[in-house]
Amino acid sequence: MRIKVEKTENITEPEIVLRFSEETEEVRHTLSLLRTYFEKQPVTFYKDGAEVFFPVSEVLFFETEEEHVVAHTKDDVFRVKHRLYDLEQLLPSVFVRCAKSTLLNVMHVSAIRRAVGSGRMAELKNTHKQAYISRGYAKSVTERIETYRKG
Repeated sequence: MRIKVEKTENITEPEIVLRFSEETEEVRHTLSLLRTYFEKQPVTFYKDGAEVFFPVSEVLFFETEEEHVVAHTKDDVFRVKHRLYDLEQLLPSVFVRCAKSTLLNVMHVSAIRRAVGSGRMAELKNTHKQAYISRGYAKSVTERIETYRKG
């Protein structure tokens, strides 16, 4: 894929145009990445009774804790008011189900190691946090990581 950048004086807002003749996996991947960083925030985060705002791309993973869904970032944990299955529909494709109670952001995965039993652990960049990958989801997680590594 070729990238062309133009500096133009007469515009009020930056614009990204993606031209293609066929919607390939590379095009879908690029669109997903752009949407992750530029589209309206689909999730509101809560901490200590306050709404907290930051890009969803900073979330390492979402998981269910007791009756609530929480979002883990590098240094903190925030509550969200969506169910995990709703988040699967709202979030960009960089988020993939990795266990019954967890959605993983594959852009933050630095390594996958075997865990006790038949599962695996996703090690995440620049943090001590890890996410469990159950055996039933391991193949789809690996495929999604490979898709984004190629791009």
